[in-house]
Amino acid sequence: MSITLRNIQKSFGAKKVLTGVDYTLEDGKIYCLMGPSGMGKTTLLRILMGLENPDAGTIDGLGENDIAAMFQEDRLFMWLSPVENVAIMYKTKPDREKIAENLAKILPADCLSQPVSQLSGGMKRRVALARAMHFPAKLIILDEPFTGLDKDTRQQVIDYILEMKGDRILLVATHGVDDAKLLGATVIRLEELGCGNCAGCCMDEEDEAPILSQEEVLQRVKLFEGLSAESRTRVIQRLGGYEVSYGANEAIWRQEESRENIGVILRGCVQAEISTERESQIIRKFYAGETFGEAIAVGKQSSWVEVWALQETRILFIPTEKLLQDMDDRDLSLMKSNLIRGMAEKLTILSLKNQLLAEPRLRKRILMYLSTLKTDPEGFKTLPFSQKEAARHLNANYSAYCREISRMREEGIIEGDGRKIRIK
Repeated sequence: MSITLRNIQKSFGAKKVLTGVDYTLEDGKIYCLMGPSGMGKTTLLRILMGLENPDAGTIDGLGENDIAAMFQEDRLFMWLSPVENVAIMYKTKPDREKIAENLAKILPADCLSQPVSQLSGGMKRRVALARAMHFPAKLIILDEPFTGLDKDTRQQVIDYILEMKGDRILLVATHGVDDAKLLGATVIRLEELGCGNCAGCCMDEEDEAPILSQEEVLQRVKLFEGLSAESRTRVIQRLGGYEVSYGANEAIWRQEESRENIGVILRGCVQAEISTERESQIIRKFYAGETFGEAIAVGKQSSWVEVWALQETRILFIPTEKLLQDMDDRDLSLMKSNLIRGMAEKLTILSLKNQLLAEPRLRKRILMYLSTLKTDPEGFKTLPFSQKEAARHLNANYSAYCREISRMREEGIIEGDGRKIRIK
């Protein structure tokens, strides 16, 4: 039997989040719920799970105990092993040997008897996933199940999900277009469902960058600093520059891919991430007027990061081969000087991040990071990340990060909400 949402509405004060959602989830199918942060995704999932009441509308086809959920927070019993965490999902006596055999498909066998507290963040996510998949529910909801997973592990997890799903309905909240394709899922876009922007349904509001002309953007690019508009046009043509457009959540390049060009963002926003065998970390976001990939292009190396478009993005790529070879052109010499200064600045940023990650105490890590941000005239610092992204940038558990930020506010160490924070 399918599950039907009819005219689901929800507001938080004057903010309308869901403005009349109508949709049918059909038996046995896989759906990916996608859309920008703040559009009401979490609110819609909470209503489906019965954790939030809608202001209006009905849900047909769901009964008690019909839902299994994997939340953004792992919600595991940290003193129990992965096998025991899954075993408690069973109403009858579980076969722990079969559970261990099943978990070995997505976890190293030598960690199955360890307390979950000793596992990495990526491993904990996989235990939380397995627990949801083992529960005999009609609807399985997975909220960001691929967070912290590298490419190979992500494929293992997707194979596991497809194997375990059976004839049940699967609803996955994700930002990855590639994940939806690998799952063979029907994509549900929030903006097409009747969802609205609302800061009340999540911890962060996304900043809207001003829309600038291409000429205004290029004037901001440090690589072209000191060049006139005519000189910029000439050197871009001489170097063989070309433009490419990307959709939201589309990969610009992957780890291990070879790159010999610098990316100049003309419109939109991209995010650089590094994936390890355990989890992924955010390195930095880049906006219109900024460049990325200089060191990789100059060194003719394989990319050690993955770069993703966070929204519709257009990028100007500048090949470096002619730029490095030409020694006589004044404009190209000026660009090379700008390039060296820009690379030195980014190496300093990476050095600071290494110092942050070496600090074992989360509070000290947060304060160290805040000290690197610029202060506005009112004394506030604006985080370039959402709360969840900031936690990933600092290699911290999201729940632990939020708790520590709350404690620091309560103790009067910091003040402010969302992305704007002032150190007292």
